[in-house]
Amino acid sequence: MNYKKFRYSIVIMSALIFIAIINISCKKVREGDYKMTKSGDVNTTSCLTSTNCITSSNTFDFQNNVKIDYSGETQFYVNNTLWQKNGKNISCKDENTIKLSPGSTESYTISYKGKIIDNKNMEGDFTSINVNFSGGSVTTSTYTGSFQIKRIKK
Repeated sequence: MNYKKFRYSIVIMSALIFIAIINISCKKVREGDYKMTKSGDVNTTSCLTSTNCITSSNTFDFQNNVKIDYSGETQFYVNNTLWQKNGKNISCKDENTIKLSPGSTESYTISYKGKIIDNKNMEGDFTSINVNFSGGSVTTSTYTGSFQIKRIKK
């Protein structure tokens, strides 16, 4: 009789250890309020004509509050923008063109690649290219740097 109880205990313990390993290895991002921090370099080129251009370089630090929704096994949303998840790796590519007025548009492409540190923290690198056309002039800004997304404690 004791042998059966011992064998039953071993099976239960093995199952619990297996579940614990799965939970540790699968990082799920929690839904809720987060702070996104971006820092890096921005290079801007403004051209009034094809031969009249000004280029500048600066550094930047930017923070804003974001909301993470609909977190699942392979994807989640940051401020309604879809992010992909593959294990601990995360990525996002977002593109948009906005017509501001006749003859004036703004386009951007932003790409994020990073990893989940734990269910409250993510980090990685990003690139953003913004192009603004207005009245014959063109301004292109390229942002490169790192990002962090940290859960806001309540």
